[in-house]
Formats: sequence, structure tokens, C-alpha cells
Amino acid sequence: MGDVCAWNKNDLTIRGVNGRPHIQANGRHAQGKGIWVAGGRNLTIENIEMSGAGLPASMGANGAAIRAEATNWTVRNCYFHDNQNSILESNVAGSNILIEYTEFARNGHTGGQSHNLYIGHAASLIYRFNYSDDSVEGHLLKTRAAGNWILYNRLSGESGTGSYEIDVPNGGTTYVIGNLIQQGPNSHNSTLLSYGAENVHPRNPGHDLYVINNTFVNQRTAGATFIRVDARGGVPALVTNNIFAGPGTLATGLPPVLVANLQVNDPAQGGFAGYADFDYHLTAGSPAINAGVEPGLAADGTPLAPVAQYVHQTAAEERITSEVIDIGAYEYHDPTPPVITPAVQGPQGAGGWYTGRVTISWSLSDPETGIASSTGCESTVLTEDTAGVTLTCSAVNRVGLSSSASVTVKIDKTHQPSRVWRRRTARDGFPISSSSLWAR
Repeated sequence: MGDVCAWNKNDLTIRGVNGRPHIQANGRHAQGKGIWVAGGRNLTIENIEMSGAGLPASMGANGAAIRAEATNWTVRNCYFHDNQNSILESNVAGSNILIEYTEFARNGHTGGQSHNLYIGHAASLIYRFNYSDDSVEGHLLKTRAAGNWILYNRLSGESGTGSYEIDVPNGGTTYVIGNLIQQGPNSHNSTLLSYGAENVHPRNPGHDLYVINNTFVNQRTAGATFIRVDARGGVPALVTNNIFAGPGTLATGLPPVLVANLQVNDPAQGGFAGYADFDYHLTAGSPAINAGVEPGLAADGTPLAPVAQYVHQTAAEERITSEVIDIGAYEYHDPTPPVITPAVQGPQGAGGWYTGRVTISWSLSDPETGIASSTGCESTVLTEDTAGVTLTCSAVNRVGLSSSASVTVKIDKTHQPSRVWRRRTARDGFPISSSSLWAR
């Protein structure tokens, strides 16, 4: 309780062990900034819970769990809640930031000048596999970094009173891919994703925004603007394979390039497993299934296709795409295993026996997810007599569902049909001719 500190050390790792230690401010702060004031270079913080950071109004009411003054830092598997700011980054030029597998909840303060997470003018931000929810008047994520990779997160206002779900006020090359972005009924602002609202900045030379395979859901009854791009940046956003569910305008400001998106006024029409519970997985009847396009490449050659999808809570899994990509943050998979069909070819005798060479082949089918691996499914030729040999083919599809099929083959070549020739005679009651009789 109240364990606050500041440091300026390089190559430092702080990791919670034997559970997740909970650091509570208890009304204290370091240097008038927050619980931890972190300087130096190459900092890693893992498995820490922090809460209660705050400053009085006379000091700006902008306290942070971590005031990040370091160059190049990583936060992983942490939990920041009930602070004025979770992490407040101090505009460190050239700093590269990675935040992953972390939850940010109920951070912010009346007045809207503090946020669930606030990154200043850093060089880059990679923000992935995180859960940001229920901010207090501020944004779920605000970043002024020159480059932003916002990938496979859940950013959901839920019952909070926050503002934007994502705010990129000074532009910069930004990738928003594979996220769940939900605006709750109590949001103080109608916009879910805002880009360039405070004009471009000299530190941010790129003005390109890529919004690919996200699921946007608005539950603010007063309506919403899903994406707002300030025209001063001059580069239209590329908006591809997104679901926009709920009442609202898809885009305002500089018109984006829109490709293969799905917009429904009622979230119930999106084909979600349970949108009221923030479960945006697709169900079998969703119009988003097999309705997307290949997203292609960014202007600098960066691939835009999603390779993962968010798993609640603060995790991710591989996104496995069938022949045609689905729209939205999740790929639908038919919950049936592979279909295996055997084919047995050879001369047949009586009682299920074969009388000669037998070829066994297998047909494997799983059009939704494809076959990941198979065992025993190669074509097999049997030539020797056998009272019964059983062959089994097993297959696993790309989402881990498996099936198998077996056939049993019996071969007896000693009782092959024989051809017997004899000449019919007149006493047989037929004209004299040659004929063949088959006998076993």
C-alpha cells in the first residue's frame, strides 16, 4: 500500500511472481506524477496490478499508475484499474512501445483529460491482445505515436462513461486490424474511432490509416459515427472487411475507401453469437461469412490480412481463414470434423471377399477450415491373400477437429471364377455352338 517510487536505470525488468502483486497508491505519488515514474532505457514490466493513482485538482488531477519516461519499454500481462491514468507516456522521441496481454479498466477522471491509456509522441506503439473497458470520461486508447499497430484487442465502453474508443489525434501511419470495438450506452462521445482530430504533427510523417477486419458495435441509442478522419491529413483511410453494427454513420470527414464492409442498423442482424454479452463470434447464418476480400498490402508493403483473433480475456489465437475470408474480427468455423470417404476397388467374389488385387484410396473433405494433417490416408494396394486386414485413415482440420474411417479387406485368390468350355450338342436342345459357363 502506498509503495511509490521513481527510477532512471537501463535494462531493467520488473516481474511479479507467485501471483500478481497489487500495487495500490493509497493517496501517495512519486514526483507529483504517479505510483511509478519509470526512466532509463529498455524497460520491461510484467505481471503487475496497479490501482488508485491520482493527483488532486491543484496538481492537475492527472496521476498515473506508471508515468513512462523511459525509452523503449514493454508492458505485458498486467492489470491497471481505477487510476486517473493507467500509463501516461511522456512524449519520448524515438521510444518504441509494446503493450500486450493487459487489461485497462475504469481509468479516467471527471473532466475527460485522463484516459484508460495515453501514449504521447513516441516513435511507435504496438498494442495487441489487450482488453480496455469502462473508461471514466476519457478514451479507451489515445495515442500520438508516429506509428501505431492496434491489433486483435477488445476495446469496449460497456457501462463506462468514456469518450472515443480509439483516438489517434495527430495521425501517423496506423493499422487497426482484428479488433472488437464497442461503444456503450453511456458514452459521452458519439465517435468510436477518431483519426487526426488535432491535425497532423511534424513527428508523424505518415497520414495513412488502415482499418481492416474489425467488428464495430454501437449500443449508444443517440447514434454514432463509427470512423471520423480529419480531412487535413489528405489521405483517405482504407476500410476493408469490417462489421459496423448498430445505429450510426459509417464515416465522416475525409471520405474513406470502402471495400467489402457489412453495416447493419441492429446488432442482432450481425449474426453474432451473443452481442449483448460482447460475444461477436459469428453464427452459421451471419451475412459476414465468406463475404470478405483479400485486404492486400499497405503502401509500404505491410500485409494487411489478419493473422490472429482476440480471445477473452487478454489473449489471442491464430485466425484460420477458409477459401474466402469472413468480414469482421472473427472467422466462422463449421463445428463439424473432416469427412473421410474410402474407396475400395478390386474383383469381388461372394461373401464380401475379393479375388485379386485390391486398391484402397481415401477422399478427405473439409471445405470450411481445410485439412491440417492426416495419418494412414495414402493409397494402398493389397495383392496377397488375407482373412482380413483393416486400414484406418485419420484426419485433423485446421481448428483441431478430428475424424477417422476404417475399411476391412479380405482376399482369397484361390477361388477365382474359372472358365469352362464345352461344345453343346443337339441333345442339349440347342443348336451346336460355343458358349461359356462360369463356375466357382
